[in-house]
Amino acid sequence: MTRISTIALSRLVYVDVRHLQKKMYLCIRGPEDAVPLIALDIMESLTPPFHSFSDIVTYTEKAYKERIINEVRPYVMKLNSQSKTTFLSLSKSSIISISAKRHQKDADKNFELIDFWVREKGLDAFVTCGCCGDEVYLDRAVRCENGHGICTDACFATFLNSQLGRLDQQRFLLKCWECKGDISDDEMRKNLESDEWKNYTGKIYELKSQKKIEKLERKFQERLKKEVQQLLSKYGSMDPENKVMAHLHAKEIRDTIINLCCPSCKMVYVDFDGCMAIKCSRCSSYFCGWCHKKYINSTNCHHHVRDCVLNLTPDSNFYCNDQNLVKEGQKRYRIQTLKKYLMLMKKDLRNATVIELKQDLEDLGIMMEALFEFGNALLPGADEIAGDADVDER
Repeated sequence: MTRISTIALSRLVYVDVRHLQKKMYLCIRGPEDAVPLIALDIMESLTPPFHSFSDIVTYTEKAYKERIINEVRPYVMKLNSQSKTTFLSLSKSSIISISAKRHQKDADKNFELIDFWVREKGLDAFVTCGCCGDEVYLDRAVRCENGHGICTDACFATFLNSQLGRLDQQRFLLKCWECKGDISDDEMRKNLESDEWKNYTGKIYELKSQKKIEKLERKFQERLKKEVQQLLSKYGSMDPENKVMAHLHAKEIRDTIINLCCPSCKMVYVDFDGCMAIKCSRCSSYFCGWCHKKYINSTNCHHHVRDCVLNLTPDSNFYCNDQNLVKEGQKRYRIQTLKKYLMLMKKDLRNATVIELKQDLEDLGIMMEALFEFGNALLPGADEIAGDADVDER
């Protein structure tokens, strides 16, 4: 056996033993001129010895596309159950027929049957890609309802991206470039690779979700506009006592929130030198220019400014020379403080106070809609919720 192994290695011959239909067969694969020599050496060393080369198993291998192999698998299993002389084995890229050498014709017949089945099922048919013009296998293309194809190897990603912006107008179905026919999800699920299918369905889900959000936002804005108009129209007939109280609260808000002032002495200020750790010129106290928290000394105030949650500078600096950034910070402070002030009021009084401040808020770019109390008026109705529940609905 040492000599056999040496010859096998030198000639790159593969020797194995296989069981086929309850019989043991010697399997030898390698250069044609080396197989007989190896076979003779092995037959002489076995007890009982083989009597002829007809007892040696042969391999016949034929390449197929992976999808064809997946489709043909049940048919191959059926052939194996019916054959007494051959055995078919499947790999990812080929089908291997194992049989005794004297039964090679049966192996060839199996491949003829498989090829016939593949042709009958159209697994070896071609279609012309409508993008690149190449002839591609049907299982490497997606086809529209009229049979036009787009190859999945090179062109599908471009094809998909070209239609993303208008899929909502196409019932979230891709349209053929040639005839505008639909390409069904079943067609793409069948012919796209798993990663491509996952990418496609992910983009469709994102688009549907975005359209649903936009629809809900439009409906919300419609309800909001309607409620604001109703509040403004009812203000004239509001309880006079509420109107007087609203006028007084609006004056207080103008003096302490709309007009920014020192939190210690309440002196209104208009401008400062850029350092957000501000020192009051009247009482000499310090306060944060972002949140208006007061401090008794400069050091503590400067430390706070760096860590202030309302600080909008990119590096949390205590200097801010960008006036647009300062105005945005002051706007956020006013909104935050206004909400704290208004939340202590009852609904009607709060809304009346906001209406009193209408012009002031418009001048500062603050939406009064954000300050009204609407209760449950802005919540969607039951019919609307039911209609928007299913994101996957076409």
